[in-house]
Amino acid sequence: MKAAIRSFQPSLVHSLELQNAGYVTLRALSKGKPKDLKLLVTNWGSDIFWFQRFPKHKTKLQKLLQLADVYSAECERDVVLARNLGFTGQAMPVIPNSGGFSEPDFAIPRLVPSERKTIALKGYQGWVGRAKVSLEAVREMSEELQGYKIIVYSANRSVLKLARQVAKKTGLEIKAFGKGTMSHKQVLEMFAKSKIYVGLSESDGISTSMLEAMAMGAIPVQTSTACCDEWFGDSGVAVHQIKVPVVKNAIK
Repeated sequence: MKAAIRSFQPSLVHSLELQNAGYVTLRALSKGKPKDLKLLVTNWGSDIFWFQRFPKHKTKLQKLLQLADVYSAECERDVVLARNLGFTGQAMPVIPNSGGFSEPDFAIPRLVPSERKTIALKGYQGWVGRAKVSLEAVREMSEELQGYKIIVYSANRSVLKLARQVAKKTGLEIKAFGKGTMSHKQVLEMFAKSKIYVGLSESDGISTSMLEAMAMGAIPVQTSTACCDEWFGDSGVAVHQIKVPVVKNAIK
């Protein structure tokens, strides 16, 4: 990257994401930033909120943000965190990194609330995803969910296994799909039929799945770590503790 900057002499370097692209940029500019070069860093999801708690990462984040001229984030929370880590430049207006929705997306037929008998669960588990807590909540409130179909999507192997166990023990209709086995259109069609979407994560920016669920008319039950408090009025339920009783209450 150092060679590329010397060769192309760009006016602007845009680092899309901090832990990979950002740290590479930091190494390239370790001996100083060219006078006429502007650096824009884009914070994705957990880049600051999660990684600032680890000393080695925090030091790198501070150095990178002190070099940055412009900063882009998905939520106001992360703008404040960047300032706390030493950023003094221009913060761009908050916007989801995933962009918006196209007209074909909104052309997908959406069921009215009274006809929605599906609950969608995000199947991420590991690192920061906590899908197993969602499934344990479903297990414990299975009697109240009789008549609903549960769809678990983007699930890893351990979540697929747990979904089968919960279905067998409770008699609930649970369909689980591995990561990458549903197309984006199929995910939107699922949300268009779902009454509730449940997404649990220890850290995130604005959850794209949460925004997609809201756009398709499903009520999101989302961990507050995903900046959902900045988006919810009465259009969703924020989960402030990733514990089964809390998640059960949120679904109710």
